[in-house]
Amino acid sequence: MRFFLCALCLTLVTQIALATVASERPLPLVGQWTDNGGWANSPSGLSGHRRNGGVTIESRGFAQVFVALPPMKDATIYRVRLDATCRDQIEQVTLQVRKRNGPFTSFGSEVLETEGGRLAADMQFKTPSETTRGEYGLFLVVTGVGTIDITSATFAERDDFLLIPDPVPARGELVLNNAFRLGEAGWHLNGENARIEGTPPALHLAPGGVATSDITFPVRIGKRYEITLRAARVSPDSGDSGSASSAAPKVEVYVDNGKTPKVLHRLVPASAPDSYPETWNSSETFALEVPARSGVLPKSLPAFVRITARGTAPVQVQQLGIVETDDSPATPVKLPAGHIRFEREGVLVRRIRCDQPVELLARVTGLPAGASVTAQILDWGNHVVREETGTLAPLADGTTGFRVSGVTLPTGWFDTGLRITGTPSTAATPVSDATDASIKILPGELVVLPATLPPPENPDWVLGHHLRYWSNANPIQPGKPRYTLHPKGPAVLREAYTLGIQSVRTHPPLHTKWWAVEQQKGVWTFADDLVDAPGAAGLSTLGSLDGSAHYASSAPSRQLAARSPWPRNWGVYPAKNDEDWRNYVRIMVRRYRDRIRTWEIWNEPDHSSFLGINPATRPGVSREEIYVDLVKSAAEEIRAIDPGITIVAGAVTSAGRPFLLKAIELGLADYCDVISFHCYSLVNSSDRGTAAFTGFTEPLNEAMRRRGRVVPLWDTETSTGWLPDGRAGIRNSETELKGILARRAAGIKRLYFYNGYEKGSPLAKDFRMLWGYNDRPLPIQSLLATHQHILGDARFVAILGDEARGQHVYLFESPRGRVVAGWTSASAATNFALPATSPLANKGGRILSQTGVDCGSFVGGSLPLTSSVRYFTVGVE
Repeated sequence: MRFFLCALCLTLVTQIALATVASERPLPLVGQWTDNGGWANSPSGLSGHRRNGGVTIESRGFAQVFVALPPMKDATIYRVRLDATCRDQIEQVTLQVRKRNGPFTSFGSEVLETEGGRLAADMQFKTPSETTRGEYGLFLVVTGVGTIDITSATFAERDDFLLIPDPVPARGELVLNNAFRLGEAGWHLNGENARIEGTPPALHLAPGGVATSDITFPVRIGKRYEITLRAARVSPDSGDSGSASSAAPKVEVYVDNGKTPKVLHRLVPASAPDSYPETWNSSETFALEVPARSGVLPKSLPAFVRITARGTAPVQVQQLGIVETDDSPATPVKLPAGHIRFEREGVLVRRIRCDQPVELLARVTGLPAGASVTAQILDWGNHVVREETGTLAPLADGTTGFRVSGVTLPTGWFDTGLRITGTPSTAATPVSDATDASIKILPGELVVLPATLPPPENPDWVLGHHLRYWSNANPIQPGKPRYTLHPKGPAVLREAYTLGIQSVRTHPPLHTKWWAVEQQKGVWTFADDLVDAPGAAGLSTLGSLDGSAHYASSAPSRQLAARSPWPRNWGVYPAKNDEDWRNYVRIMVRRYRDRIRTWEIWNEPDHSSFLGINPATRPGVSREEIYVDLVKSAAEEIRAIDPGITIVAGAVTSAGRPFLLKAIELGLADYCDVISFHCYSLVNSSDRGTAAFTGFTEPLNEAMRRRGRVVPLWDTETSTGWLPDGRAGIRNSETELKGILARRAAGIKRLYFYNGYEKGSPLAKDFRMLWGYNDRPLPIQSLLATHQHILGDARFVAILGDEARGQHVYLFESPRGRVVAGWTSASAATNFALPATSPLANKGGRILSQTGVDCGSFVGGSLPLTSSVRYFTVGVE
């Protein structure tokens, strides 16, 4: 069970009485549970309403229901309790208290893991001190297929938060790698300014150096923690008299507050005199307290540590520890810590091809030499695919461990485990030799890709991404590009290509926006390096023609005074003069005619943050009319330059279908070759197959048929919105893969994931990405590469299954043969008999898992479907 602190809960009190008893006044729930899944085209089945707040909910992949709450008071504490039983394949349930209508306002949420089929929630929250207006509800957001039987739901007002005493005694080491004994394992170092080396290993920080733990640990509400630091100034270089400014390193503990990480505690030891040697030995205590303002009461929050060098002299951090403690100083419970890494020729690898053997390096601290440890490699389904038992021996870096060479693995995503299998009887500190003795293990993950690169893009299907290959925006300075190629940009693009990405969309980067290229009237500045980089890596570009230069913008004076052009400011307003807009289009298309063959006109014009409308400039003209005029002008200029360039229009939000329907009536399809949209809110229903998307796409196709011109549909910005690191990201990664297949079957020809930013910390919520924090390989990498390897050059042919019965079975044809991709959203695995009219009827072939692992064969046209995607191949290598 995990808890998340809402964005309003930003202040933590320093002292507060932890109430164990407080008066509680039950309040009635209002009415019955109501379906709220229509916005995602995923209605929920509701039945069996009961007096005690109970109901039975049926989910077909995604469901959202709510029950109304009575009016709530300002600055008041409330408690919600819920008991339920899950059946079939319900995977996750999120409990929320939020507004039923209007802006999204949540007082908090609790994500309930469905362990053993039972759900039990006990959530407390405090309302804001300002007026609590609007109607609120208790929401359940469900992913998975099956039913939830809510046996009871209660709501009550309290005088204070109720903290249930924890029977577990306080003693335990939280930061696993607290003495840096495992080298860089578990730490993200900022380049040359930070390194871990020496015997015993220590963290060396040059001035400005930063080290961040790349894993999180739990901090529990109401508990106290002791943080200790031992550090020293590094010996001066030759000729250094010790005059450099010396300061102790700063240690910050960050926690997740639901939006951006917040500093929970900051340890800054007092500086010693400016002389050598200098050492710091500091210890402080801190606690995660009850929120003083509005927000949910978290039982625990994930936290991480960041260490920053201060002053102008280098420092050496010898030990860092955080221990949960009682009032007296803590004695940490020292458990062995371990890490497995995969290497090729001594270099760490996170992604390899299946024909490349790797070396497994297992390192362990806290165990004597001669101990036996078993290293495990676990696959997607958490099954052990390989075990290696070794005897610990001293390694060059001062740790103990062992190596195994020539390890080969099938395609897929893998993580690792370690367990103690025996310790020498002569050990000074014996460790239990029971086979279940535990080791705290740091993440050691690997993605194994197909042996050959995915095929190039084809007219029937292209997979794109918004990749981070540019540097941060420069200040407005005519003659200097706002955006430039990042030093790591070419490598990012090349690696994305190996994962199956075929195209990039320039939103971001924003280097083709009008306000970026003409920062001063008549002074044009182009980021040619950003335009050239994708092509050099084998990727095409979907360019963006969007925005206005400052001199041309139709924005009101208030927006024109803003320094930043975008979003919501003067850069999102169309030009006052149509000829200025046409001139911008001509210049961009002519310059990049050979490098950008596809242009999209504007981004999310249905949203006021991205297309501003000034009523004073075109009174009485609708947003749709203004946008269609922009597309018409751009299309006339582009087609006059090169009729072979593809023009994309639309790019609306997932709520933009009404906008598109009206724009199509106004002739939008006459001026473009493709209509695009952004399917964010629909992706979470992908388990339902094409039904998740056809509710959006079919009205568009029908409107175009009535107008007499039908153009293809693309999804140019999309994501489930959450791809966590590690095993936690498996569920959403599978949803993304089902969304790809379902969209292809629904007639969507291209898809661009959003976005490819790096995470700024282990808790960062900018998580729509291809890579994890500190370059951790995400499960999505394996699924994308496998799909593109098998179906990247294929065209969709037909839907074979009965999707209303949960049989999502799609036939594709490639130059190498026929492939069926399918899964079931029914409550159990099932055998699907291919129709007699199918080209595969009564035939057999190979079964491949969603990660490309051979799972045997099928015969007689009978396909064994599971809740995960499988590929069934005939005549495909």
